[in-house]
Amino acid sequence: MLLALALAAAPAHAVDGLAWTWDAPRRYLLEADVYYPSYQVFPAEENREVRIVATTLRVDTTCAPYGKPAKKFVEVRCALDDIEIAALPLAADAGRVVTVLDEIERVLEPAYLQIEFNYDGRVRSIDLEGISTQNMNDRIRRMEQTIRLALVRAFAPFDLALPSGGADDGRPWTHDGMLANGFPSLVGSVGSVPVDIAVARTEGTLVTLSTKGQGVAGPGETVGTPGGGERIANTYAMTLSGFANFDTAAHALVARQYRVVGTPTASSLKAEGGSSAPYTQDTRLTLVRPTDPPPQLGPNTERTE
Repeated sequence: MLLALALAAAPAHAVDGLAWTWDAPRRYLLEADVYYPSYQVFPAEENREVRIVATTLRVDTTCAPYGKPAKKFVEVRCALDDIEIAALPLAADAGRVVTVLDEIERVLEPAYLQIEFNYDGRVRSIDLEGISTQNMNDRIRRMEQTIRLALVRAFAPFDLALPSGGADDGRPWTHDGMLANGFPSLVGSVGSVPVDIAVARTEGTLVTLSTKGQGVAGPGETVGTPGGGERIANTYAMTLSGFANFDTAAHALVARQYRVVGTPTASSLKAEGGSSAPYTQDTRLTLVRPTDPPPQLGPNTERTE
């Protein structure tokens, strides 16, 4: 999915205007191609589910400021205008995917994501609200959390810290804890993957930022140790590489794409036998301007590879 981009060396002069402003609705197309570190159980509202090892998620979303800005953050509500999901199941679940995906999409029709942004662009939280279900029980709550974790992979490009005061002073800055390096885990993610961000080039008010990072992280699941304690079950050597385009006049993110690769470390349970596939994400965000043609999303499908 990612396109090759040759970035020029960062200029010596400082760049101003690198500050987010959510003052009007903005429409974005989000695309995330994810191979999960472990299969994810996608449950439907009724008593059926499928085990998924990879998804390609496309979301047409309109995000707008919501409520009165707080002292330290602004709240943004992102409507799920349209969604397209392609999912690769375990072999035993082949042929049953589309029915579950269609039901998930139906549940999401009135839903939206509530996102809290710090004023430097970091995302504080992402909550899924307003889903439509016949019941509210443990199964529905698990479905809601599974859907939220999948959507966070698509919305993660919004999480992009900008320099203090909106000026880079001709130097790179670092964003640790970036959502792009998170895991689809119900118990969260652990570890540290610092991402270095630098101005690569400028063209008028459009600033291209390079984003590169590496570290060790993993899902929060633990296993017991012989001494009676606990340790993280799986950790991954993570790398992130990509770019972002930011408009300093509109104070808005125009485009972003990156590739994340996580390889199980030697101490991970996943590394035993040397057969574990890496955790990969190829993700892209594109601003849809009023003069652009609207995104064309298709039906949900079952992937075969």
